[in-house]
Amino acid sequence: MKLPDIAFGVIIIVVFVVQRTLADDIDDIRHFECLKQSEISPDVYDDMMDKLIADETDDMDQRFKCYTHCMLEKGGRLNENGKLDLTKFEDYHMSERDMEAMEKCKSDNDDIADSCEYSFALTVCYMQAIIANHEGTEEINE
Repeated sequence: MKLPDIAFGVIIIVVFVVQRTLADDIDDIRHFECLKQSEISPDVYDDMMDKLIADETDDMDQRFKCYTHCMLEKGGRLNENGKLDLTKFEDYHMSERDMEAMEKCKSDNDDIADSCEYSFALTVCYMQAIIANHEGTEEINE
């Protein structure tokens, strides 16, 4: 292998690592912006996430529902009508099963008019689907 080939390979790896790091930083920034916008403390967020994971969502705080909308909106995952844009998930390398779950959640909830309720319903639906799809496996995303 020639030195220019090795150098090019190293550059590609560095670019990939930097992109992933920047994406993680952007996700962190978005998370904290949405916490602030939704007026949720990190402790309340943790409590709400515990409820979400435990499927105890009947009395979920409206601010958390609006947080889910904020995350989808700031993440560019909604279309101009405020509904989930499935094409925005193509670069996530989701399994076919997970993408089918996303499509079903979208179709089951697209009639919800309130943006916070809509985003939260999508979140609950998808969370339940991926847990069911991956029960007994170590990885959520294949």
